[in-house]
Amino acid sequence: ANALDGLRSTVNTDVAAMLRDSAEPFRPLDQCTVNDYPRPGVGIPPHVDDTCHFGPVIAVVSLAAPVLMTWTPPPNTSISSSAVDVLLPQRSLAVFTGAARSEWRHGIVERAADVVMRDAAGA
Repeated sequence: ANALDGLRSTVNTDVAAMLRDSAEPFRPLDQCTVNDYPRPGVGIPPHVDDTCHFGPVIAVVSLAAPVLMTWTPPPNTSISSSAVDVLLPQRSLAVFTGAARSEWRHGIVERAADVVMRDAAGA
């Protein structure tokens, strides 16, 4: 056993629950990539993860701090060409399947801080 066994078990349980009503069948995740940034503001260029190496499901665990992940629709589609920012809260799990997994590019813009607007209820 190693230090990641508990995390692997928890993530697999949570991903299986999230995919319960999905068309994508659950397969236990067998890989984990940990991004450790040397300073605040370091980003990830927009990309689509390789489907040959990472399979049909990607799970992202945001551990240390909340961050905005920017999603860009595929080119030459009827979808608006505007990018969409999605908040990944601290200690959250995001699961990508389908077009979000294989067609939309995702990345984290290099910036010192993310500005997140709250609604009137403070949520």
